[in-house]
Amino acid sequence: MVIEQPAEGAKWTEIVTAISTPLVAVTAAVLAGLIAYRQWKVARYKLNLDLFERRWKIYAAAQKLIGTAVVKGAIEDKDLQAFLDETHGAEWLFDDRLGAWLSDEVYMNAVELQDLMKASRIEEPGVDRTRERQRRTELKKWFNGELSNLKTRFGQFMKIES
Repeated sequence: MVIEQPAEGAKWTEIVTAISTPLVAVTAAVLAGLIAYRQWKVARYKLNLDLFERRWKIYAAAQKLIGTAVVKGAIEDKDLQAFLDETHGAEWLFDDRLGAWLSDEVYMNAVELQDLMKASRIEEPGVDRTRERQRRTELKKWFNGELSNLKTRFGQFMKIES
């Protein structure tokens, strides 16, 4: 009885077939993982860009209102309304301190400056407006200082990280 040995070529064919299937599967899995990772990175960049754009609108609104107070020394109703419209939701995009600063300090000081300016236009005989003028001066100085510090206040939130 003679046992036939398979041809040398047949052995290699079996080996290549046995190795190629798992190799293709591993290669496909690695490529799928790389694609998924790149998609995650792109989504993260998009989120950072979207956050930056939304935060920039709020920064620009604060800069505009504060700049108006510094340059004109007065705030109008349309300025306050624009500020409120543009800064709506700021508490969700920034920390509590910055959200409180926008609503409790910037907005309230702008309202006070507006009220003082309106009161100064009303002439009442015998009414001393010295304190009101002093307070308007204080508010204008405050707004001027805040304009200088605006980039510092917003800086940590405006960086786009890669």
